[in-house]
Amino acid sequence: FNTSYNLAADSFQIAPFVLNARTTFGNGFSVVMNATFDPYVLDMKTGVRQRQTYLEAGEAALARLSNYNIAFNGSIRSKYQGGNLNSRDIAIRNYDPRRFVDFNVPYSLNFALILGYNAPVREGLPPQLNQTLGLNGDFRITTKWKVTYSASYDMVRGDLTGMQFGIYRDLHCWDMSFNWIPVGFRQSYTFDLRVKSSMLQQLRLSRRRDWYDF
Repeated sequence: FNTSYNLAADSFQIAPFVLNARTTFGNGFSVVMNATFDPYVLDMKTGVRQRQTYLEAGEAALARLSNYNIAFNGSIRSKYQGGNLNSRDIAIRNYDPRRFVDFNVPYSLNFALILGYNAPVREGLPPQLNQTLGLNGDFRITTKWKVTYSASYDMVRGDLTGMQFGIYRDLHCWDMSFNWIPVGFRQSYTFDLRVKSSMLQQLRLSRRRDWYDF
């Protein structure tokens, strides 16, 4: 919990009250929350903050809830299967982390449920709500094939706001990847066949269609 008081200001000396909280439970699950409270009276007819605090106005509440966000996060991963990474995999991870795929993890699933609220600032205006569910992870088909996925869903609008699908194939000295965004504004796909060696990163075959090409 934090706030501050500005001794040099002639009005609005008290900063909004900010509350942050976090807790974990189980293995890989957590809840994160933050909220902001305004100690000054808001004129709902004009939408203008008054110089008078709720305490000075004799209100029962000390402050008005302006907004809050709550995120429920979870992660499910299989046990690590395999030994330490070899020098080639470490070089790929260091050169381009987005290309690195760890085949020693058979599957993983991460999810986040985000709930947000912004209070109305004038009479007749509804509060702004945000309810989003996000998923991402991967699973190994064989020791050389792996699939990645991610998606987000806006529960307020009932709309799928993002989705991405990828396939990776380990070809020993080469690797193949295909990434596809099938929905949304940034629909696109990329296909890459390239040498794993960090010294030969320019040796590759690529085919791509960016979102602005559509």
